[in-house]
Amino acid sequence: EQMEVHGIEPNVISYSAAISACEKGQQWECALRLLNQMEARGVKPNAISYSAAISACGAGQQWECALWLLEQMEARGVGPDAISYCAAISACGAAQQWEHALRLLEQMETRGLGPDLSSYTAAMHALVAASQVEAAFGLLLRVQESRLAGQDLYPCYHVLLEACRQRGD
Repeated sequence: EQMEVHGIEPNVISYSAAISACEKGQQWECALRLLNQMEARGVKPNAISYSAAISACGAGQQWECALWLLEQMEARGVGPDAISYCAAISACGAAQQWEHALRLLEQMETRGLGPDLSSYTAAMHALVAASQVEAAFGLLLRVQESRLAGQDLYPCYHVLLEACRQRGD
């Protein structure tokens, strides 16, 4: 609104930045309002806009809303990317919705988005948060057998080591 007061027309970049700021401030409702405002004003949201809104929903413990936004991306012709999926996986993980997190990981693979280390780590967080530590170790084995095997897997190891430490293993 401040931009318009000064005669500057908001665009997809300014809206996306504002939505991202909503995530940082855990203002998921504001993020959704801005996303709706974009469309109402004829500014087409892109993958960055949606990913920021999904992250804002995750920060606000609104995992169902995050999944809905992922579906809306598809319905509105904005293909979800790895960042969108990772944000949705993280939102599910924060709410201990590990089944949904794993389903999203599978969708990424099916769609050829090739989950990256961040996606696998987010899914491991979801599993660990729901006390599914053995399943998280199974996911680590998948990562070690994947194209990511040559990368530094420290984030994955860290999640699992922390889980073992908390359990006293």
